[in-house]
Amino acid sequence: MSNPDEDTAIAQFGKDDKYFGVCLVMSTMPGLPMYAHGQIEGFTERYGMEFKKAKWQENEDKDLIERHNREIFPLLNKRYLFSEVESFILFDFVTEDNALNENVFAYTNKFEDQHSLVVYNNKYQQTSGWITWANFPIKKDKETIWIKKNLGSAWNLQNDPDYFVIFKDEISGLEFIRNSKEIREKGLFQDLGAFKYAVYLNIFEVKDDIENHYSKLAKYLQGGGTENIQHSLKRLELLPLLESFHTYYDWSVLSQLLQITTLQEFTEFRLELLSRIEDFLTVLKKWINSKIEISEISKLISNDLSFYYKNHADYKLSDDKKIYLISWILMRHLGRIKSKEDYQLISAEWLDELFFGEEIKSNSKIDINIELLKIGIQFQNLWNLENSFDLELTRILETAEVINYLNINEYNNKLWFNKEAFDELIDTLEIVNLISLGNKKSKQKSFKKFIERIRKVKEKSEYQIEKLIKNILEV
Repeated sequence: MSNPDEDTAIAQFGKDDKYFGVCLVMSTMPGLPMYAHGQIEGFTERYGMEFKKAKWQENEDKDLIERHNREIFPLLNKRYLFSEVESFILFDFVTEDNALNENVFAYTNKFEDQHSLVVYNNKYQQTSGWITWANFPIKKDKETIWIKKNLGSAWNLQNDPDYFVIFKDEISGLEFIRNSKEIREKGLFQDLGAFKYAVYLNIFEVKDDIENHYSKLAKYLQGGGTENIQHSLKRLELLPLLESFHTYYDWSVLSQLLQITTLQEFTEFRLELLSRIEDFLTVLKKWINSKIEISEISKLISNDLSFYYKNHADYKLSDDKKIYLISWILMRHLGRIKSKEDYQLISAEWLDELFFGEEIKSNSKIDINIELLKIGIQFQNLWNLENSFDLELTRILETAEVINYLNINEYNNKLWFNKEAFDELIDTLEIVNLISLGNKKSKQKSFKKFIERIRKVKEKSEYQIEKLIKNILEV
């Protein structure tokens, strides 16, 4: 991009998309990419062979370095995909009005059975079109002849509508799916902004299943990308259930529950809420093929909310804590529709398995920590367990969810936990278990005393998890 007789790469290309587009092309073309001294750091002084040392005092551009780390260096670690010439093919980019756009560079290469495609729009102008054909040289009778080759054949795709090709853009991190026959016939459609680029790797082909899941996903995404194709396939399969969940866990409902401050106000809203609860539970029951009656579950959810609003003034919660608690109440009994014994664990697992956690994050306008919600649901009935609460709490501290939430880490051969996260965990376990205990006043009183002791024990632990567990068991 520069040499000692020219201006620096930064002077020629700047520090934004154009620089990184050109840098990406250099890094993914056959041959040897060469970086000038100070280029990655963003230095503007031009260096020559005769210079013994820098004359200017310049500071490294940390943002520029970080973008190299994020977008360029991972590609340099995969130079084996780009460095050879035998399989390199430069494609035409044909716009939607059938004009050749020579500002767009589109080329494929491969190593063994691993294919790549690089696309870069080298102009300050948006463009869209198709990557389809390339003039490709082959040797025949000691002579070089040129043939036309399309992208589908370069990727060895099936000319069959039942096949789909999946690939990942290393720059955005998104995965894409396209029909193999469409790429064979039309090519790969791209919509590129000014100086924008993509590097497609992990290219592989799949055959659609009998239920046409891949076809449905391709139609659903309409050319757009997704963070994970397999994740999106499952989510698409769950779409009818998630649409029902959305009417149950909807911001219009949450905001109304958030504004309610008395039991009387909740009673007036109760019938409308029960209708939403039972509609969703009906869909969920059918989805998991359950025979358990939903009326008991909807009543439990409604009763929990009644208890919450009856004691609402005592909790003194901020809006984000209120939304957390309302969300916990709406979620904690759902697993009963599958099992009355393990419903806590089932309800917690469904946050991931049925994507309820994602829906909660997207539907609530107040941020909810799904990890903490999962912990609150899973450990909502600590007094009903066989072990003493002391033993149960130490067991909880050793679970993967809590270890992750407390940010437990090793330093100087000791395990440390985060103070703020522990305080939040204990506050959460306290309030969810108090609601679970309901009107059992004596147990509530004992439980509150134990929680206070745990808070005192924490202060003596010096934020070391081993000391904390030891002190809990000695209380």
